[in-house]
Amino acid sequence: MHGSGSNYTPHASILKIVLIYALFACLWILFSDRLTEWIFADAAAMKVAQTLKGWLFVAITSLLLYFLLRRQAGRPVRGAIPPSHTGLVNWPRWQLYLFAAAVTLLTLLLRQNIAIPFGDRPLLILFMLPIIASAALGGMGPGLLATLVAVVGEDYFAIPPLGSFAVKETQDMLQLGLLLANGLLVSLLSALLHAARHRSDRDRQDAEAHLTEKIHALQLLDAITEGSTDAIFAKDSEGRYLLFNRAAARFVGKSVQEVLGKDDAALFPSDQAAFIRQNDREVMQKDQVTTFQENLDTRDGKSFFLTTKGPLHDIAGRVTGVFGTSRDITGIKTTEFALRRERDLNQRYLDTVQAIMVALDEQGRITMITRYGCELLGYRESELLGQDWFKTCLPQPEGTEIILPMFRHILAGDMQDAHHHENAVVCRDGSLRLISWRNIYFKNEAGNIVGTLSSGEDVTERRKAEESLRESEATYRSLFDHMLNGFAYCRMLYMDGRPDDFVYLSVNEAFETQTGLKDVVGRKVSDIIPGIREADPGLFDIYGRVASGGKPEQFETHVKALDMWFEISVYSPKPEHFVAVFDVITKRKKAELALRDSEARFRALVEQSIAGIFIVQDGQLRYVNPGFATIFGYDSPESMIGIVPAADLISPPDRERVLENMRRREAGDAEAVYNTASCIRRDGQRIEVEVYGRPYEHAGRPATIGILLDVTARKQAEAKRDLFSDALRQSAHPLMLTDAEFRITYVNPAFSRLFGYPLEDLAGKHVSHIVPKTDLHHSERGEIERHLRKHGTWSGEVDRLSSDGTLIPTLATIASIHGKEGKYIGFVASYLDLRTLREKESTLRKLSLAVEQSPENIYITDLDGNIEYVNESFVRKTGYDRSEIIGRNPRILHSGKTPASTYEDLWENLLSGNTW
Repeated sequence: MHGSGSNYTPHASILKIVLIYALFACLWILFSDRLTEWIFADAAAMKVAQTLKGWLFVAITSLLLYFLLRRQAGRPVRGAIPPSHTGLVNWPRWQLYLFAAAVTLLTLLLRQNIAIPFGDRPLLILFMLPIIASAALGGMGPGLLATLVAVVGEDYFAIPPLGSFAVKETQDMLQLGLLLANGLLVSLLSALLHAARHRSDRDRQDAEAHLTEKIHALQLLDAITEGSTDAIFAKDSEGRYLLFNRAAARFVGKSVQEVLGKDDAALFPSDQAAFIRQNDREVMQKDQVTTFQENLDTRDGKSFFLTTKGPLHDIAGRVTGVFGTSRDITGIKTTEFALRRERDLNQRYLDTVQAIMVALDEQGRITMITRYGCELLGYRESELLGQDWFKTCLPQPEGTEIILPMFRHILAGDMQDAHHHENAVVCRDGSLRLISWRNIYFKNEAGNIVGTLSSGEDVTERRKAEESLRESEATYRSLFDHMLNGFAYCRMLYMDGRPDDFVYLSVNEAFETQTGLKDVVGRKVSDIIPGIREADPGLFDIYGRVASGGKPEQFETHVKALDMWFEISVYSPKPEHFVAVFDVITKRKKAELALRDSEARFRALVEQSIAGIFIVQDGQLRYVNPGFATIFGYDSPESMIGIVPAADLISPPDRERVLENMRRREAGDAEAVYNTASCIRRDGQRIEVEVYGRPYEHAGRPATIGILLDVTARKQAEAKRDLFSDALRQSAHPLMLTDAEFRITYVNPAFSRLFGYPLEDLAGKHVSHIVPKTDLHHSERGEIERHLRKHGTWSGEVDRLSSDGTLIPTLATIASIHGKEGKYIGFVASYLDLRTLREKESTLRKLSLAVEQSPENIYITDLDGNIEYVNESFVRKTGYDRSEIIGRNPRILHSGKTPASTYEDLWENLLSGNTW
């Protein structure tokens, strides 16, 4: 590359060389002969000197030409010389050869014209000029041509014999040989110099091109560095920045000048700077380019960088630092995170979907399979990835002979018969599952099909069900035609969005049998059953709701228009249509209504019953009615059920016996059992109960259900009744009971002994049966009744007839018996046999007279020892008046002379019922 002011050209160099050579040759011709003659006087020596002079000329001119050409080769040349040229000029080869021949012939002509002054000398030196010029301009070829022309021309025109190519003198032969050798040498030297020049030119041009490329590369690098949006940097071995482009400066929020010479600690937090420094050391230690991901604090916050770092070397190849580029991939990472989340979400979707999804590459190897697919086939995902799908998971030979060709059609883009198909897969345990596939292919960026994606549904059970359905379709059709339930397939008609009517599309025989409706297909229900829309709007609402896409419903309804009860199941096979399957349950509903009424009455009876009703299971009360809770003193059944153990209600003496009976009933060892027991109320009061129980199943397990009666009052009444009955039966007084109409209901044994009538002879008979006729004539009955109804009691002496007709005088005491409402319900009569009384009164009068008149002192005391009676002899002998002694204790009679033991013995015998 030349400067802009250089005018140097190859032509000027050639001219300069030729002029220098011409000047030297002229001087040599003019002065060399004279110098030789001056030095050598001898003719023989002169000839030798002439020969040596020629060789010396050749040597000097060759050296001169060499140095000139070498100097010329070292000079810069404007423009590049193509390597194919060997001369100084870029002439065609024929011009160079023509020039060589022409210039040599001109020199020969010149020699002929100037030969006379020089005598017989050949003047061979003249021919060196065209030889050198030809060799200098054209290289070896033109130089050799010029040499050949010079030798031949000189031999023919200048060497004796003239006009002949023969050489007579040895000296002439030697001179021609010298010329030929000189020409060969000059041509060879010229060729070598031209080759050296060309090499120098090529090296220079290569250096210039390299320098140009380097400058261009530096300019390009500078443009890239400063124009790049990526951070570009270089650091020395200590981590100090040598290069930091504007993009890097923008990231850290500092100028380039602020960063150069600083390390990462001046730009980033210590932990991030340490991380970067560690990466730099790794690159320098490994001496290789490495890529890192770095998460750094920048002016815009946290940013992700993809950093590629490489080692810097000096001329000796030693690592002197690192260079690198950092690309902000925050957006990419954000997208990557979003894609990863999306991928994970999609993977979760794939893992949760109950379908097998398989991706195959061009060779049919598994590249993706869902979790459900692995579970269905019985393999782990790692065991299937990379495996040949057709050989591993399909039955043979179907897999390779049928399915594989279909796969190849898909890869060829032919989806006509392969978009959807079904085939079996082989599970790990050898079982077969039928899969319904949906297939698509996917392409790479170049648009080439590189694999398939298939989504499959396990239809094994469905196909089995369909097969079973097909096999049983005839049976079901027969069942439908002969089913006892009515069937109706209808289309709902709407008006203003509300169900208004429906048309029967199909019915079975049972429909006509159960409803009595004939020829309904194709007709509206409003035409078949007039008034049904108004009478049964609820039926239309349900049918309309289901036909509009609602859920199937099952219900019971009373169709007033038909006065029939129906149990109906309805569903919708398609929009605005419904199917109703029904059964006429009119009889059952009437029975249910009767049963419900009966149940309501029974429940009311149970809930209002004063008797306790209970269910006991596992020793716990499962149900009690309010009457049961009342009997035991609790506020409500809820305060007992599941809270109070049954055993706690039974008194200890009866507890084991009652619980054993319950266990026997629950075990089924006993049927209905009657128990009486003593129980304990909440307040601790003991009550008497009667229990009637039997086995019962409650919640699917054995239990006891029973009725409990509080018989405490009855027991007490029975005790009183028994006591009264015993008193009546054991009474020594004859007693008789009658109803309000004076019909005899009871007589005690004393009555039977007195009157001779057993109870069975008098029961139900009027009291007039034992009344003498004479008393009846005196209206005894009427007087006694009036007195009793007025005063409640009557007493008097009456005669009564004995069974043998004897009149027995009695003292009768009659009292009325009142019921709870105060009404008379009967009478009780007590009789005293006056015959015995009169005899006893006579005897008593006699005894009283004997005591009164007895000479012995007699007194009578009560149980407390107080004197109740003294006879006349006692009064006379003691001197006490009766008024003074009666009511007093006999101690007043003590004399003090009788020992105390005598009185103790006295009273001990008397109180013991003995005589003293």
